[in-house]
Amino acid sequence: DFELKKEKQTEIVTDLLTYRDFYESEADDFLSNIDIYWQQHLGTYSCKKDKNRPWKGSADIRTGVIQYFDSALETRFNAALNSQKFVTITAPSKAGRIDAKACADFINDYWKPKANPEDVLIDWFQNIVVEGVALLKINPIQNNPIQRKRYKMVELVFKIGNEIKKLLGYATDENKKMILEKTDKKDYLGCLWEATDISQCGFDLSVDRLKKGKFKYQEIWLTKNDCKKREKEKGWTNIEKVFIEKNKENKGAKLDNIIIENQKEETKKNYSGVENTKLNKEKFIEYWIEYDVNDDGEDESCYFILHPDKKILNYWSYNKFSDNRTPFVEAQFYRISGQIIGQGNPQRLGSLNDELDTIQNQKIDNSFVHNVTGGTYMSDKLVTEQMMDKFVVPGKWLPVTAHKQIDRWIDKSAPLDLQAQENFVLNMLERKSLVSDYSMGRESSINPNPTA
Repeated sequence: DFELKKEKQTEIVTDLLTYRDFYESEADDFLSNIDIYWQQHLGTYSCKKDKNRPWKGSADIRTGVIQYFDSALETRFNAALNSQKFVTITAPSKAGRIDAKACADFINDYWKPKANPEDVLIDWFQNIVVEGVALLKINPIQNNPIQRKRYKMVELVFKIGNEIKKLLGYATDENKKMILEKTDKKDYLGCLWEATDISQCGFDLSVDRLKKGKFKYQEIWLTKNDCKKREKEKGWTNIEKVFIEKNKENKGAKLDNIIIENQKEETKKNYSGVENTKLNKEKFIEYWIEYDVNDDGEDESCYFILHPDKKILNYWSYNKFSDNRTPFVEAQFYRISGQIIGQGNPQRLGSLNDELDTIQNQKIDNSFVHNVTGGTYMSDKLVTEQMMDKFVVPGKWLPVTAHKQIDRWIDKSAPLDLQAQENFVLNMLERKSLVSDYSMGRESSINPNPTA
């Protein structure tokens, strides 16, 4: 679309990477907690910071209440997604209704079976629930013609009496072999949807809607063959500069047999050997950004692809989407006014789930203290440590130098009654999660009468 001098390319790469660094700095709190949100969603997160308190081997329960609430929401979404037609289009006029039905039939009967958007939406919705915000990417595609092969057919017309008969048959050549015809057919699909990984995307955090922002970017991972294909079909540049250093490293790595043998086991452990294969992928970043490429004081909607490590610009053009839009659609689980990033279920329920886990840990530890015998004993020939292990319930016994030979510890405090606190926490979890037990066919603290 436009030419860029080498100096301008360098300037653009510097600016784009600055935008990325600024976003990662501003969104650090969100990005650094994504892994924790997924652990809470999967029920593997432990709220216990010190595993050895109050003693080594004490309780460390993970109730996974967030996992249950998330699954309930996802199950309902999946059921709703498959309970009706994917698209219904209406129009006020008769001619419009005919066209609307044709469009709906194309989407429901042709595009949907090929593009499989339901699976994408299920992944997208899960990202919304867990991370609080998710991006759906609309990838336009232009399919290459599909070559179809079929044997040529001919229609024979002949007359028998007063009747005209028609007969279909295969055409043959002079050697009586059927003639194979090749035809090109264009399979028009239009676009494919993608549930993007929010941790590999970035956007302008100064606005409350993605479309208002100055920039959006996404990290993509490509092999050398992927890049060569894009160089041939889409005009990518500087591909060899991305891979040339890696190739030089590989060709120059002449190690003796001893070093190679020593590295074999290490390679198996960390899979570093894949870097020397065609399966190895390099990270690129694609940007949609308002940028002054002509230095005329006017920002224009542009599209760039660069390699962040080598600081090389590999592709540039004006934004080819209509209305200068970008291919992302965002959605929040719980929207926060003035922000693109929302709150997900783990973030909203995390502290309550931690409290519930802590209550369960305390219940178990309290029961352990009351049920397990402990005390002191005099270490002499009459009472030995082996005798204590054999005849006394295992607990914590300490040897002392003088008192009666065996002195059992008696805990006169009553076990803590934590049931009321547990009920309160469960009540709050139900209210904040948007999922109540009674809505799943069970009684709950909110409504004792199940409705399902």
